[in-house]
Amino acid sequence: MTWQKLFVAALVSLTLICTMSTEAVLADQPCKNLVSNGGFEDQPDAKGWQAEPKKDFSTRIEIQRRGIVLPSAEGEAHVELASDAPTKIFQNVQTVPGAQYSLRFAYSARPSFESEARVLWNDEEILTLPAPGDSGSTWHRYSVRVTGTGQDTLAFEDISNREGRQRAGGAFIDEVKLTCVPGCQNLVTNGGFEDRPDATGWRADTGGNGFSNRIEIQRSAIVLPSVEGNAHVELASNGPTKILQDIQTVPDAQYEVSFAYIPRPSYDSRATVYWNDTPLYRLPSPGATASDWHHYSVTVTGSGSDTLGFEDTSDSRGRERAGGAFIDDVRVCRVFGIVERCCCCDCASTR
Repeated sequence: MTWQKLFVAALVSLTLICTMSTEAVLADQPCKNLVSNGGFEDQPDAKGWQAEPKKDFSTRIEIQRRGIVLPSAEGEAHVELASDAPTKIFQNVQTVPGAQYSLRFAYSARPSFESEARVLWNDEEILTLPAPGDSGSTWHRYSVRVTGTGQDTLAFEDISNREGRQRAGGAFIDEVKLTCVPGCQNLVTNGGFEDRPDATGWRADTGGNGFSNRIEIQRSAIVLPSVEGNAHVELASNGPTKILQDIQTVPDAQYEVSFAYIPRPSYDSRATVYWNDTPLYRLPSPGATASDWHHYSVTVTGSGSDTLGFEDTSDSRGRERAGGAFIDDVRVCRVFGIVERCCCCDCASTR
């Protein structure tokens, strides 16, 4: 083969690699974590993090290490949110305006303490983390999707009912990661609910309560604009409803389920997300989410044939008009080894 042919072949190969979308997995390359010292291993000053104390207590960030109370979720260190008093820790991160990011972290309540915490993105609460009665004293991993503005602030705050105590016994956080969200091959049919009026790909289950099995599609911003496209689903039409879709997966493979959620304004609407009848998320009422769309994501395991479900679980069951929560932008994407992978996570800043 002449050098000219070799050159052309190399050029074609390079072009193919560079034009692959973020749906591809290239060279086993994970996305860059934008959080500095997310494992709290750089101690004792918790490099990258700052503290905002309550009631004039210490600004010291307490790093637990070598399994003083419990082993770390990753490495040999983790943070306790309450040192001398309930504390808020935060970190400023550089993002790309409008880009989607996956925030992941490990959380454990402190054993024998009613310690609770919340997660904030630019001072807006995006998750509330439960007390031991709900989570026990083991590590649990959470994930939620956020949108970058260019300069953002991620915070974890202790909200235990121990205001002013000298030792608050705060919750533990470890393994904090903020990575870009690559594109994916979405296995959900009509995840944006644009194929209407029959909501192609979805079916309804009213649980035999006598209500209609009609799936109500909201469009043209009847109540609020959709998060994607011009349509979204309301989970309660003539009565509280569960919508389902069967997904073909690879047995034992990992998948990320993601979606956008908002409760109906002025209604105490709530919802639960299921994977094969196992609850993945219990989505809160307006008091916790205000009136904006929020993105959620969680990793699940395929069994070959799986069922994704969203169910209205409002306290208004049996009312003629339940005023259900809204769902949009539903995706199920296969995860290849590392939860978030993409061709080039830093390329977004040049697009």
